Amino acid sequence: MQNMDYQVANAIRKEKALSEKRSQILAREPEQALDAILGADQPATLIQSFPDQDLYYLMHHIGSDDFSPVLALASSRQWEYFLDMDVWQGDRMDLPRMTETLELLFKADPQRLLRWIIMEKPDFLEYYFFKSMDIRILEHDQDPSEFGDDFTTLDHQFYFRFPEITERVKEVVTGMALLTMGDEDEADPAGELEKNREQAETLITGMLNSLAEMDLSVCQAVLLESAAVIPAEVEEEQYRLRNVRLAEKGFLPHYEAAGVYQPMARGDLAPRGMSWLKLPRLGTDLPVPPAFAETLMPHGSLFAKALQGVQEENILVNLQAEFVALVNQVISADKVRIRSRQDMDKMVGKTCDYLSVGLEVIHGQSEKCRPQQASAIITGYCLGDIFRVGAGAGVRLKAAAEKWYEGSWLASRGIPLTFLGEDWLGVVGGLLLPRPLYFDNYVSGVLYRPFATSHDLVKITHDLVRIQTLDTLLQAMDPELSPQISSIVTWKSVLLTLWARVCMDMDCVVDMIPHSRFQSFFSALFSRGISGEEKGHISEDTRTNFIQWLEQAAGKNELGSIISDVMTGLFDELEEEFGSVHESDIEPALMASHFLLS
Repeated sequence: MQNMDYQVANAIRKEKALSEKRSQILAREPEQALDAILGADQPATLIQSFPDQDLYYLMHHIGSDDFSPVLALASSRQWEYFLDMDVWQGDRMDLPRMTETLELLFKADPQRLLRWIIMEKPDFLEYYFFKSMDIRILEHDQDPSEFGDDFTTLDHQFYFRFPEITERVKEVVTGMALLTMGDEDEADPAGELEKNREQAETLITGMLNSLAEMDLSVCQAVLLESAAVIPAEVEEEQYRLRNVRLAEKGFLPHYEAAGVYQPMARGDLAPRGMSWLKLPRLGTDLPVPPAFAETLMPHGSLFAKALQGVQEENILVNLQAEFVALVNQVISADKVRIRSRQDMDKMVGKTCDYLSVGLEVIHGQSEKCRPQQASAIITGYCLGDIFRVGAGAGVRLKAAAEKWYEGSWLASRGIPLTFLGEDWLGVVGGLLLPRPLYFDNYVSGVLYRPFATSHDLVKITHDLVRIQTLDTLLQAMDPELSPQISSIVTWKSVLLTLWARVCMDMDCVVDMIPHSRFQSFFSALFSRGISGEEKGHISEDTRTNFIQWLEQAAGKNELGSIISDVMTGLFDELEEEFGSVHESDIEPALMASHFLLS
């Protein structure tokens, strides 16, 4: 018994050392990570100790061209995970990706790949051969010349060729690509098709030559079975087996994984069961949880801080494994194909954002949710449920935006959303997406991103209320917009143009103002001081005049604080953009965002 305890303790010590080494490698730059792997005392042991997902992440982090020595030492289980992740497009096998992935493994260790794939995945290989080449068997009374000059053979018994891509196929592929990507796209789909065919020919020829050198009878058996493949059956069975393997890692089928976005109200949360697995990575046969997500996690997010606040190692390991499974489910739900570290970064960041929002919504108090409070929440509720609470907050905003738009003045008049202006168009456009997003307007480098904090929710809610209130005002005023003009105007240019025309004793219609008449109005709009050289300002009397005109046009005694704030912002914007412009320098095209001039 004491000897057994020593063996378990020794196994745990070794696993802890390997775990620390893996974490260090995952956090390093590509060249340093590769050197650390290949320079280890026992590189094969280290590589095969990596969870499949961590090794897959490392390949994209380091680069597939430099990763061949690592793949040569990887386990067959890890190879199979690479195939599962890379060769499928939805529920169909992607032949170009099959070629690229098999070529990568073939370069790493040709004979081992052939032995493994023939013993463990013969249907997979035969499907690939069937789809990539024509195979003919020479009968005893047949002459090889009957097959044509483009057929080749290794044994004068089995002949094969790689069909050329016909011009008709090239035209169809190019036409479909142009419909999808647009005429301006510089991609050459026909050329890419030909390149893939040549790549497959080189790979398969090399595989058959190597297999024939190893065992000609096996090579012949593979060719014989490849000629008789029923592709639909093979593809269906391979897809079923692949889904079973990936489901164990959290990659559920899309129709199941999409449930991660099903909204959950705070009141519907059920406490998690407290039966944590005891140190699942140490001294057991359970798989080691991947650690790549921890290295990619945005450590400024509330969820990352909450995770750092969990002190008990056992609970922390369980939460890390649960988080990785959640990331994988989000990847499946979004139908994302991981092809680079940036792809992985994006999915980990998105999952953290939704969790952070969920934590703040669950906290639900006036004061900010602190990391220690968030730590209590993630140990008390399942991460999947917290994610759904965060996703539900955005969905509720989406529902409010859709309900408003269906009954809005804009929709009733058939006016495009561009009428709202760039910023508000971005807000509404983000909410009307299939999965609502926050309009960031490149503040963090992207146009749209997931909601990351309760502040994002408050800001978008505030903007939506302002949009709804303005729409109500316009409904009361009901200005007439011709179809020709409705696509180029915004609410700013409509209101300011109507007001300017009234001030100049012109008809109160949405129409162009002559440039010569507008100059005097523009000069009177700004107070420039005695010298007339400083930046102009719009007086309070002028602003009040505009509000009074709006009240009269809308038939209201008072517009309310929301409209007052919106119009204050509008006049501040006028000051900022045109306060330094003199009436002699007015250009109608540059004024079009606020005034319609001819």
